[in-house]
Amino acid sequence: MRVRSTTALLVTVAACCWGCDGWRVYQATRCVNAGAELRRQGRLVEALAEYQRASELEPELAAAHLGAADMHLALGQNAQAIRSYRRVLEIAQDYEIALYSLGLAYVRLGRRTEAEGCFRRILTRNPAQAAAHLQLGLIVADRDASEGRFHLRRALTLCRDCVLGTPEAVRVLSSLGASGTPR
Repeated sequence: MRVRSTTALLVTVAACCWGCDGWRVYQATRCVNAGAELRRQGRLVEALAEYQRASELEPELAAAHLGAADMHLALGQNAQAIRSYRRVLEIAQDYEIALYSLGLAYVRLGRRTEAEGCFRRILTRNPAQAAAHLQLGLIVADRDASEGRFHLRRALTLCRDCVLGTPEAVRVLSSLGASGTPR
């Protein structure tokens, strides 16, 4: 078969590959990239649509579900965000950012026990994760001041700006009698 132009070759390849796994992954990846660009532009609803299209094309593409989950969370659609983050973790169990974001979605819904579980799971795998220490400290401080203080101080040691840039963390540290300087 002789092809006269690059365009003709692409059309021929597209016609042959339409519906094959490689083509679906390629198209899904293009949708994820388009979603990321729309997100950067602040066009969250359109970004969500691209991520959802990607996940329809390639249901096992964790990045598509993660993008959709992030958009749901940004749009205040916490229950949908939780479903999408859970799907990401079904596909890729060790996806730390998905687990962290799932914890944040649980916090927004007032499901502190589930959120605590997410942050503890992260810290089991990565004890130097400052953001997880910060969130866990904020969650447990009410019922266990000592543990709350420990996690907030640990977060402060790991990423001082992360803690001091979070008004709630500064307030909780002060209420626990902890200074802004780790011991």
